[in-house]
Amino acid sequence: MRNSKIESQHLMDEFVKNSKKICYLTLCRRLCQLDREKTLNFICIPFKLHLEPLL
Repeated sequence: MRNSKIESQHLMDEFVKNSKKICYLTLCRRLCQLDREKTLNFICIPFKLHLEPLL
């Protein structure tokens, strides 16, 4: 499980470099809300589904 989370984070890091920042609803909901109010730079997505858009 840990390895898969690390790999997922790596994929997300690569994705974020070339796109909008991704905010996991389960990990940084507060950050999502704050950023949505300001610049909409974050895309809030459910953690369990976070890899599907990348594949």
